[in-house]
Amino acid sequence: MTNDVLGPHLELLREEVVLVQAWKKTASYIRYHNWFSDTLELDRTAINLPRFLGELAERLAAPERWCSDPLRIVPAPKSQHWQVNSISKRWEPVPVRRTPQDTKRPGTTLRPLAHASLSDQVAATAVMMCIADRVETLQGDPRGQITDTVVRNQVISYGNRLFCDNAGGSLLHRWGSGKLYRAHYQDYRSFLARPETVAEEVSRDAGNRIIIVHSDLRQFYDRVRPDLLARKLSALARPNDDPNFYILANRLLNWEWASKDDREIADYTRQAGIDDFSRVALPQGLVASGFFANVVLLDFDQGLRETVSQEIEPGVVVKDVCRYVDDLRIVLGVTEKKTLPDIEQLSTKWLQELLDEQAHGLQVSAEKTRAANFGGDERPLVRQSRKMARIQGAISGGFDAIGGEDILNAVQGLIQSQQRYSAQRIDGQSWAFAPVTDVLDATVERFAAARFRSTYRSLRPLLADRVEPDTSVEVYANEDAASRAGVARTQSELDDEARSFALGLIESWVEDPSNVRLLRIGLDLWPAEVVLQSVLDLLRPFTVKGGHRGAPRRVAWYCLSEVLRAGATETGFVETGEPMPKGIDIDAYRKLLRQEAVRLAELPPAALPWYLRQQAFLYLAANDPKDAPVQRGGTNPETKHYRELIRFLRNEGDRIKGGDFSTLAVLARRSFCGRETAIELVRDGVTSSRLEQIGERDPSFALEILESRPDLAASVTPRLRDDLCLRLRAGAESGMSLAEIVLQGTPNGSLRNELAVLRFASKFLKALPEAAMDDVITPEDVRIRVQDSAKGLSEKDTVSVASSRVTPAGSMYRPPRWCPADKRWRFQLGYLLRFILTARQDFTKIVRPPSWKETATTYRAAESHWYQRLYGLFNGHSAFGDDWLPISDWIEQLLFSLLRWPGCQISEMDRQTEGGVLALLALIEERQSKLDRMQGGSSGVLLLPFNTSRPDGKKKTRPLRACVVQTVTPTSSDIITAAAVDDLSLSERGIRKTHRNHLSAALAAIERMLDLRETHMGLDGRLDWLILPELAVHPLDVKTHLIPFARKHRAIILAGLTYQELFAGQPLVNSAIWIMPTWSAAHGLQTLIRRQGKHHLAAGETKLNNPKVVVQGWRPCQWLVGYDWSSMLADPPLWLTAAVCYDATDLALAADLRHHSDVFAIPALNRDVGTFDQMALALHYHMFQYVVIANNGEYGGSNAYHPWGKEYQRQMFHLHGQPQASVAFFEINNIDHVIARRIKALAPESPWKSPPAGLG
Repeated sequence: MTNDVLGPHLELLREEVVLVQAWKKTASYIRYHNWFSDTLELDRTAINLPRFLGELAERLAAPERWCSDPLRIVPAPKSQHWQVNSISKRWEPVPVRRTPQDTKRPGTTLRPLAHASLSDQVAATAVMMCIADRVETLQGDPRGQITDTVVRNQVISYGNRLFCDNAGGSLLHRWGSGKLYRAHYQDYRSFLARPETVAEEVSRDAGNRIIIVHSDLRQFYDRVRPDLLARKLSALARPNDDPNFYILANRLLNWEWASKDDREIADYTRQAGIDDFSRVALPQGLVASGFFANVVLLDFDQGLRETVSQEIEPGVVVKDVCRYVDDLRIVLGVTEKKTLPDIEQLSTKWLQELLDEQAHGLQVSAEKTRAANFGGDERPLVRQSRKMARIQGAISGGFDAIGGEDILNAVQGLIQSQQRYSAQRIDGQSWAFAPVTDVLDATVERFAAARFRSTYRSLRPLLADRVEPDTSVEVYANEDAASRAGVARTQSELDDEARSFALGLIESWVEDPSNVRLLRIGLDLWPAEVVLQSVLDLLRPFTVKGGHRGAPRRVAWYCLSEVLRAGATETGFVETGEPMPKGIDIDAYRKLLRQEAVRLAELPPAALPWYLRQQAFLYLAANDPKDAPVQRGGTNPETKHYRELIRFLRNEGDRIKGGDFSTLAVLARRSFCGRETAIELVRDGVTSSRLEQIGERDPSFALEILESRPDLAASVTPRLRDDLCLRLRAGAESGMSLAEIVLQGTPNGSLRNELAVLRFASKFLKALPEAAMDDVITPEDVRIRVQDSAKGLSEKDTVSVASSRVTPAGSMYRPPRWCPADKRWRFQLGYLLRFILTARQDFTKIVRPPSWKETATTYRAAESHWYQRLYGLFNGHSAFGDDWLPISDWIEQLLFSLLRWPGCQISEMDRQTEGGVLALLALIEERQSKLDRMQGGSSGVLLLPFNTSRPDGKKKTRPLRACVVQTVTPTSSDIITAAAVDDLSLSERGIRKTHRNHLSAALAAIERMLDLRETHMGLDGRLDWLILPELAVHPLDVKTHLIPFARKHRAIILAGLTYQELFAGQPLVNSAIWIMPTWSAAHGLQTLIRRQGKHHLAAGETKLNNPKVVVQGWRPCQWLVGYDWSSMLADPPLWLTAAVCYDATDLALAADLRHHSDVFAIPALNRDVGTFDQMALALHYHMFQYVVIANNGEYGGSNAYHPWGKEYQRQMFHLHGQPQASVAFFEINNIDHVIARRIKALAPESPWKSPPAGLG
């Protein structure tokens, strides 16, 4: 199967490639959204994925016999008022008046979350994928501009929309992508902004009073019956569709509840006032429910669409309407004198009539239908969504200490204003002018809690531990001075504020248990033992004999489950201690929670629901499983695997049979243990057959075991031996194997660069006909004869492919089943190239350092199976681990093309390689020839061009605005001091804090200076390129500071990094980093990183190498970064390049670059400012291009020159004085003239200086 477009056909749905993608989407969604899912079922299935999908495909072959597994209910609290009884001290619901007789009854309301089996989940996702294009096209593209009337006429629905491409008006779900639904915040913001946008437009019409109505569908998911969904699906059918597909869909999307939950279902049916809830079509927990919810409402949306511009009553015109799942926003133009309650009643009646006609059985929530005047005094609309957007923008761009405090103040102000205008207050407020907000209370609370936590954890390391008493008195006497001094808070003061905020979140949960997410964030912010004890004291009466029963107990069960789950996955888990409040004993917190988990696990199985017991066992597995009471677990199938896992983690797995042993071994390694602990667990029990089974599931873990038990290597099967490259030897007459060259080489080995990769690919393709019949070609089967392995592959070296006699079954290197025989070469070559670039036996994995979580007492989601990874290999530069790796985006595109799977977006290179082996050979040799010509003839360095795309997604021509920041920290004395204590990487806590704060303040200063620059050099506040000096940034601050700044401003960043050990046991290197935000329709906004090495050590660095070498020169390539500036695709980019300080004095490098670059940037820490001034003056002419020096502010002298004809125009800026932290800007306009300067400079009256000799 090679279809890129799916349709409603059963055979398509059953294809392996479709089911693999359905699994990926399902598993990812469940892990992120459904905490109550059976975690170990998900993990065990991921480990044994091929078997699971094979069995599912067989079941799907007989749609008429399909029967979905019964659902298990997980009752979750809905919004309700609870309190701690002042007399009994018990936590209980507050009675509410509901009946006509005003009698009181507890106000406990529940939401029936549902746990569906994994086979049902994956099958439903696959059904969704097959009709996704049809349904999404009917709903219109939600990415259109809400200011466009045509777009608004097409799009009503914004919620639960799938990730799609727009192809000529048709929406095509990219089903081969790992993404399923579009990002919530994007579409929800459009949904919130749209009514206000329309209201502003129509408010200009004289005589119109504009009303915005909020409404909601009552218990929407629970009221959709299977027969209603079946009718809507049938309406989508076309003549050529497969009827068996719809038979399967109708049987699949028709669930009943497990008989164990009959009582729960009966109670909920009475509470909700639903006639029949015995069978459901849209379980709240089904991954595809959001999509099928939109299917149910397609006709309703069309009815809404047809009503726009129509009167629903004389004098009341619908101006616009949009929907986010069951939430509605309506803009009405009213000319008659009607009160807001009249409008609410009228809107409810109109919507209900439409529902009765188009989706019978669904109901409008009259009590949630609220009307507000737009721009009027009566019940005005408070636009909280705009405040939320501003807060998010401030956070996403990074901040300094003062900026972080401003964000915290804004977050707390947002909460206070929402409480002031709370919907609960409005409900009891009869005053006609009471304002209403455009966002629900719960949405604001969750947003504010999450943003406070993230800001607090980023801000705390920036603050001082304490302030000296005399300073604090002086500063606090004047708040303005405090703000300017940047010491308004200390860490302890921030901790006090975090404690108050956290306790406030927990109190919100106490008052309304549906706020359980606030409880989790509160405990994560302040994980104090005493606070946890108070929470457990409230919950414990619901889990003891004779305690509360009925709905309140189910609320407590749900909350306790979330506390345990969070304890295993999030509470108090941070990489370093700095983001945690001082004085918090996280071990005491976990010990107390472990005691509670033990108590719950010891209760009889019937005393607790299955999901609570699972979470208790999961917590115990992650936190000292020796305490877990697994003996009393009985034969309960819902906790069986948890008990087996805990026994295995206690090294009690002797009697476990082979398949289960290997599954538990992999699960222990990937989800609960670090490397050494996991090996210790399996060392004695592992046999050759067990190792084989582990290798089939997790090749990397099998290799780790073999390092400890090398005696097992001889007994593994030839298939596993070849896949894991276990037959390494010193070479043979036919040459060395590819496995030997790659695995026995150094990390920057001879083949791990673009020229070597191209040469290998070319030679392999020419040798391929010799092994054309082989299905599998491993690195062991490829032989290379090299004259000098240290210099890489030359034109004279040879590559041959030996025929394999090993069965291909079960090999990682076997092309996928859907791949035609004449296309297998693409995967054979692609797999081998990934092996070279990853330098790992398991080439399917992304190369990354071990996570700090491996040594923490936390649960980690199990890694995906290599079988799954083959259907979604990420081939970007970062997949191969090293940011310095000298391969360009061309190699990335080649790999994406070779290893492309169905359902992915087709690239230009795909089209170019469709011609087969010969067409690809020609393409590779053309690229190789280009790079050979660019190879530095003078310096010998490999010049690598790297094209970046526009980060804003726009197509208009743009100039380049650059900013040079002359930071001061670290100074030369900082370097000398650090070297004396063997901390040349500047990682000691004191200098780290000073350095980080200095960088934060510098980035904040750029924000302010941009505002100033904009007043006289307007460019819409844009920044395109930021340049920082040598050693200006610690590598740990790249992710936390530079990348957020680059993403916010869509700016390229070039920054010198502090000394860093890139290769274990070798001297440190001095380097700079390129950070490049790019945007594409396929991937959205991405941040790409490349490292520029420094080859020549300066005199001061050479002195550091006495008595031992601590710094080495190292430069694997010279990057040329293409700045995309033109609206015309054919125009070449503006080429930017950089050399770190002393490298810029290498005239050989300058000679090589002068024909290829347009701007030469030099991050420096150089005390000889005069010499570098003269160098910039000389280079900008001899290279005939822009030359920019960003020097450390300790010495100053940062400058920029360009070869303009008039002398006074050549210097763009020069920063004098020292020590001086400064910011300077320059713009490059008319980039087309800059690129063509070598020719234009020869023209009469040219503004350019006459070019130097030999430039052409």
